[in-house]
This record gives sequence, structure tokens and C-alpha cells, in this order.
Amino acid sequence: MISAVPHDLQVANTTLWGSMKSMWRLTCDRRFVWLIPQLAWTGISIAYYSGNLVEMMTGAIGGDDTKYQFKWSMLAMVGFGFGEILGGFFIGYIVDRFGSKAAILVNLLIILTMFGFTLGFIVQFEFNYLAWVMCFLWGFQDSGVNTQIQETLGFEFDNASSEPFSIYNILQCLSCFIFQLIEAQVNGNPGYLYYTIAVAVICIIANTLPYFFPFREHLANQNDIIGSIIGSHRHDTHHNLARKSEKSNRHSGRRESNHYLPNEHLEEANEKLLMREESLKLEKEQVAVALTASDNNLGLNRTDMVNSGVVNTNSMKHEDSQSNQSRRQSQVMDISHAPQQAQETTPEGGVQQ
Repeated sequence: MISAVPHDLQVANTTLWGSMKSMWRLTCDRRFVWLIPQLAWTGISIAYYSGNLVEMMTGAIGGDDTKYQFKWSMLAMVGFGFGEILGGFFIGYIVDRFGSKAAILVNLLIILTMFGFTLGFIVQFEFNYLAWVMCFLWGFQDSGVNTQIQETLGFEFDNASSEPFSIYNILQCLSCFIFQLIEAQVNGNPGYLYYTIAVAVICIIANTLPYFFPFREHLANQNDIIGSIIGSHRHDTHHNLARKSEKSNRHSGRRESNHYLPNEHLEEANEKLLMREESLKLEKEQVAVALTASDNNLGLNRTDMVNSGVVNTNSMKHEDSQSNQSRRQSQVMDISHAPQQAQETTPEGGVQQ
């Protein structure tokens, strides 16, 4: 995981002891261990082609003219330079097209071819076409192996620093130093032969072990393959179950189309949905009936209230008319009794008209 602290502050706060411990932990990592022999081989390769090739070719040319020997040895090493140029492009194409494991196998094939021509040159020990091909293949091999290693270190580790490349350079330098010391003791044609055979064995072992490195791309391909196998197995089981259901339907006399089990489950789900819709429709109808009934009851109550109001007004009008009639009758009675009272109150001698 990349820390949120800026890179400048990380470098400032990192001590030498902390860097050494971090590099040691990465070196002991179970994934990184598979790459250590190949990293060391790059140093052995440098020691061999820089210390042995020119010496072997000058010895094969022979003679006393050292300038002549050196000139033709250096011309042969031009092929080494062409191999360095082409090997990186070739292995890079293999990695991009077929993956890192395929690149390891191609490097092994190149290494076997390279040591075959080298041993042939040592056995003949003559400066001929074998010297040119040998130099070209050493350059081609060196460039291809280094390209494949750097691709692996750059893409297979999540370390934000340059620790994988630091370990790569340290191991390369150590192995080159050790094998340069060994080569200083190798002299003569038999010594070149035995030393080359030993180096060939070390090289084949060192460049075979990275094939078992757990590459991320390989793990992703394995997951894809497992997923496809599981998917095909599921499809086969569904197909077999569908065939069994067809056979059972034929025996029972029912004719059904060739459907897989998921379609039957969909039909059951559709039937359940239809039943649910019907029940919802019934509930809506019941609610509508209840609403209409409540509206009718409200209408009846309103009419009863209006009718009761009309009765009350009629009764009040009848009472008012009766009271008015009684008042009129009382007034008429008073008027009819008034003359009699006037005659009774006049003097005896006078007559009231």
C-alpha cells in the first residue's frame, strides 16, 4: 500500500538501517526467493562474456601479433552488441504477446543454443563463424534475461520504492565479483571447457526456477479458467436436468417445449405475480365498495337533517299562527264587552246613545 506521506518526506525520514531491514524483508519474501538465482546469473553472465570471450578468441587466433588478435576479437564482439540490441526487443515482444512464463521458456531455449555454440567453439578452438555466432548469442541472451527480470521486478511487486531493483543490482555485482575471481584461475582449453560446463549448469538452474514464480497474470488466467470450467459445468448440469424433465414429461403424456430449468422458474414466478395482481384487484374493489357505502350513509344523514329542519320550521309557523288567532279572538271579545259596560255606568236620568 502506498503511503499518503510525500515521497520527499519518506526519503528524508528513512534511515540506512531501516532501508537495509526493508530490503532484507523483501529478499526473504517467498515470492522474491524464486528470482534470486536468476538475478545472480546476470552477474555471472557479465563476468563470463567480459572475462572469457575475448581471451578465448585471442587464444584461438594464435600468433604473436597481439594487435591482430585484439582487432579480430573486438570485431567479433560487435556481434555481441547486435545481440544486446535485438534480444531486448524480442523478449519484450514475447512477454507482451504470450506472457512472462513463455518468455522464460524462450530464454532457456536461447541459453541452451548459446552454450551449444560456446562448447563447440571451445572444442574446435578455431576462430571461425562459431566465434561470431557465439558472441551474438551471448549478447542476445544477456539482453533477453535482463529484460525479462526487469519486467518482473517492475510489475510483480507493489513496493513504491526501488527496493527490488536495488537487490537486483547488489546480487548482480556480488556474483560478478565472485566469478571474476574464479575466472582468474581458469587457463587453457581444458579449463575453459570445464568452467563453461559448470557455468551452463548454474545458468540452466537459475533461469528455470523463475518459471515457478507466482506471476499475477498467471493467477488471473487460472481464475478465468476456473470460472469458465464452473460456468460450463453449471450449463451441463442445467442441460442434463432439462433433458430429464423432458423425458418425465414424455412419459406422463404432457408435451412441453425444450426449456431449461431457469425458464420453468420464471413461469412459476409469473404465475405468482398474476395471482398477486388478482388479489390486489379484489382488494381495490372491496375498498371501492366500502367507500361508496360510506358515501351513501353520509347522504342519508344529510337528508334526515334537512327533513327534521323542515318539520321544525312548520311547527313553529303553526304555533305562531295559533297564537295570533288567540290574540285576535281576545281583542274581539274585549270590543264586544265594552258597550255593555258603558251603559251600566251612565246616570239614571240620562240615556247614553
